[in-house]
Amino acid sequence: MKKVLFAGIFLLVCGLFAFDRDFSVRGSGADAPGLLQVFRRGKGYVFVLEAARPSVVTVQKGGKELFQFSTEKPEFRLFREKKLTVWSLPDSVSKVRDTDFLEVTARFAEGRRLLPDASGGALLVSGRKGKEYSWNDENGTILEQVSNRALVFSDASFDVSKSCCGDLVSGAACVEGKELILTAVLRQDVRCNMRVLLDTLPESGYSGDGVDFMLDNHKLSRFAGSSRNQWKWQTLGRVSFEKTGKTLRWRVPLEKIRPHGHGRMRFRFQSLCPKGNCGDVMPTYGKILPVLRPGNLAAEKETQISVSSCHPQYKSYPLVDGQTSRRIHWCYESFAAGQSAFPRFAAFTFPVARPVRMVTVWWEAFPKKPALQIMDSSSRWADVPLAVTAAGTENALHQDNETGAIIRKNSVKLEKNQQKSFFPLPAGTVTCGIRVLEMAQNGSLWVREIEIY
Repeated sequence: MKKVLFAGIFLLVCGLFAFDRDFSVRGSGADAPGLLQVFRRGKGYVFVLEAARPSVVTVQKGGKELFQFSTEKPEFRLFREKKLTVWSLPDSVSKVRDTDFLEVTARFAEGRRLLPDASGGALLVSGRKGKEYSWNDENGTILEQVSNRALVFSDASFDVSKSCCGDLVSGAACVEGKELILTAVLRQDVRCNMRVLLDTLPESGYSGDGVDFMLDNHKLSRFAGSSRNQWKWQTLGRVSFEKTGKTLRWRVPLEKIRPHGHGRMRFRFQSLCPKGNCGDVMPTYGKILPVLRPGNLAAEKETQISVSSCHPQYKSYPLVDGQTSRRIHWCYESFAAGQSAFPRFAAFTFPVARPVRMVTVWWEAFPKKPALQIMDSSSRWADVPLAVTAAGTENALHQDNETGAIIRKNSVKLEKNQQKSFFPLPAGTVTCGIRVLEMAQNGSLWVREIEIY
């Protein structure tokens, strides 16, 4: 009876206040809670936690704690049933303004591992509902990043014509071993063709998303256009593809779509309804594409992240949050080192020595004197010779000697003149850590994202 009553209340509130399920993160549930969600409603917030053990949710603003909810205490608790706990925090109590950003984390009461756990990260919750502050819009696709290797998402019901047979409602992507496994679920039994558009190579590919590979049911093709707007594809062969009722599943060897063996992968599902100009896409156009980063050492749980210092209001977790172009509040978009400590750096230390081939850095502002260091088995940092270039492509880097790495100032301007640089390391490099530095006394280290492969 409780479940039915709560479900009714929950649906009613959703309908009245149009919850914006922007803020959602999943975990393994083993050493931290399994799911944390924050819903913004008309005059407050609702916090949802799934945890197998007693847990707490902490809400901060500007690094100062505002509230802490406990699964074992009744304050602000709206509902509790087995692993699921829901709290309601009205604006009249929180005194939070729509221009404020809240930082929300969860952990087991007797544990220290946070959810999210990337370098002390947190869900960033905005009171605003403008697109510039939103990962997801109310009627679009909901992305839930599980890890570097997995994510799930759901799509609004009937966001296309009800007569369309290709209405996508949910999906998932994960890397298992040497395969990428993609799953899509439609509202009706599958009667349409399905495409998956894959972006795995930087600065190339078709149109705005930079699509490099395309799955058309079982057929895998690679973009072969002479310009970004030319629809031309080279067939590479067949991949494993299954249709079962409403569900479609692909298994794609990574070596076929990841020729460099490293880097991020982004994708979009597209249904092609036989009834004509009808179909669906997931995520919807204009949204940030979900990102998989298998093998990214910078964002692994065991990697320790340290920085020289943080500029006021900045934090270190944007270094590994996976987002390189999301526009939210300036101090949550990127990491900026404080000016007092010198040299300014962001360091990633591994529990054991790991082979490293490539370091990729997305800059908010290009440094005056960039440097790269690797750590030896005695925890000493050693310089890696760099040659800074202002031209070239990832496939045609200019390396000055066998032992030197390259940091390349990308000639393609990103939003707000961001730059992306590649550090290809000498073959056979094995290191206990990577450190990116700004060595100019009057320079600044202002970084959006760092990935290490």
